Amino acid sequence: MNHSRNSNAITVSWPTARSLLDGYIISISSGILMREETLPSTKRTFTFNSLSSGTDFLISVITTKGLKRSHPTVLIVSTYPDPPSDLLILGQEENTIYLSWKLPQGGFEKFQVKNSAAIIQP
Repeated sequence: MNHSRNSNAITVSWPTARSLLDGYIISISSGILMREETLPSTKRTFTFNSLSSGTDFLISVITTKGLKRSHPTVLIVSTYPDPPSDLLILGQEENTIYLSWKLPQGGFEKFQVKNSAAIIQP
């Protein structure tokens, strides 16, 4: 399966099945979410929207033919964490700058602060 993602959506796509089938069952789950969708055999892409940012999801696709089901193809994908907001510079000294920001929604492990200031000498 292929996938694309952002902070609140995951799109998955898969190749055409090698045999005749009735359709697909695609599901997504995390610690607090479980969704399942039944799709026709002509559909080979699906987007899960309104997901929590910075969260790991287990996605599975199963083919169906009558009452029979295939083994699942499984993918683990994480949505990107939302960025912090309301960044403020609280103060600065010769070699130090003090920052404050509002915590983002969803999960995150740490923050990375990059200094992109360039020193230009004449």
